[in-house]
Amino acid sequence: MSTSLVELAQAYIQSEWPKRQARAEERLNRLNEKYGIGGDWRLIQPGPIAEACSIWVEETAQLGRDLVEHILNHPEARPLLTQADQVEHLRQFVSDWMIEREDATVIARVKAFMAARGIKGDQEIAIMRARAQSQLARARKEILLKIYQATRPVSRTARARR
Repeated sequence: MSTSLVELAQAYIQSEWPKRQARAEERLNRLNEKYGIGGDWRLIQPGPIAEACSIWVEETAQLGRDLVEHILNHPEARPLLTQADQVEHLRQFVSDWMIEREDATVIARVKAFMAARGIKGDQEIAIMRARAQSQLARARKEILLKIYQATRPVSRTARARR
């Protein structure tokens, strides 16, 4: 049995993240076919760079959502979800993980996508960073709220109605 919610979350991410990366790479390959590297296309926002950014943002956000579902339904997690310190550590871990993915994956992959096309625009990177931050912040808020709602004590009036 795992000793913490964070350990369960880490194990899930270690098993799932490679699958998500592979799926994102498949989607990027389709994007590359559509906007061939070195091909004849013009950079028009929200064009190919925004699409590349969205692919990684969507995969990251979806893994965060799936992670929470996994933890909330995991039999080993049920007793741990009643412990406030365990829940807070989980919330902090999920938040930190998503923030780390923003730079380590989303922005790094967008830069690589641009570099493959000979684009060196700091302004484009700043735009994509702002877009990724905004979208991941919304996803992070949704995920953390779901954890909170799933683990908060049931009110007395709700218990009385049962």
